[in-house]
Amino acid sequence: MKTINEVIYLVDRNSTLTPPSTFILSPDNTDEDNEAWLRKVLPDLPEEDEDCELISCLLEAERLLLRRGDLNSFIGVLQDAFEVHCIKLLFGGGQIAEERVFGEGNRDHDAILNQIYAHCEAINLDPGNASWEEILILLEDLAPERVEKLLA
Repeated sequence: MKTINEVIYLVDRNSTLTPPSTFILSPDNTDEDNEAWLRKVLPDLPEEDEDCELISCLLEAERLLLRRGDLNSFIGVLQDAFEVHCIKLLFGGGQIAEERVFGEGNRDHDAILNQIYAHCEAINLDPGNASWEEILILLEDLAPERVEKLLA
């Protein structure tokens, strides 16, 4: 089981979706994952083959958020377009045992993951490469009734 101390996520301030488009900023994401989501929610960006300074700034801001590095001017660029949220887990709270999600080996692991991803899609949450633990922690915060259904 992966130990999660916090989950950082971005909410698109200009999303026309209800609920708004949300993205888990996971340490497991690649720059390509992060860029793909940025391009999805910011469709007016230059084509992928062009050098886009805004994308570079946003990606650097995301890296700084994950490293808790020096929050310089890049962060302002990110916060202009997105709400930045962090769910901090204290004293091991929020950890969901793998057996509780996937059962004692008698449930289809891939089918459960597909259910988790379907719940994400239903609330406009792009998990990137986030672990199932990160996804469930954020789902529990955004839509607790969906986690209850998964764990029932």
